[in-house]
Amino acid sequence: MKSERGITLAILILTIMILVILTSIVATNSDEFLEASKVTKLNSDIKVLEDRVAAYYIENNGIPQFGSAISKSEVNIPVLSSSDGNTYYVIDLNKLDNPTLNYGKGYKDATSSDKYIINYDTHNVYYLQGIQNKGETYYTATN
Repeated sequence: MKSERGITLAILILTIMILVILTSIVATNSDEFLEASKVTKLNSDIKVLEDRVAAYYIENNGIPQFGSAISKSEVNIPVLSSSDGNTYYVIDLNKLDNPTLNYGKGYKDATSSDKYIINYDTHNVYYLQGIQNKGETYYTATN
């Protein structure tokens, strides 16, 4: 009598169950990673803008503003620095040679919150729309 060997149905079901569990773990962790990467992208954008604004300021003795000033009360960002003055401007990306950014493409649209603003006195940069991560909203670079 010849003995045939093969995969039993029980081993096949067990293997599929293990793969389903591993897939759900990876999917859960990837969602958290994607949320955290949003904050990392915002920090990167802020750093690029701070560097370019500093260079622009040295060259032109002014900030790369778009339009007229916005007061602190119009900005509506709860994390504005107390050392900032009351004058903010939308950053004109065209004056900074259109840097590659993840956010802030709506700077020419007066109604859009998808833009970066800068405080005239301190040169602190904020993303007006903010980025959500784990129940918190980030508007500027974090430590």
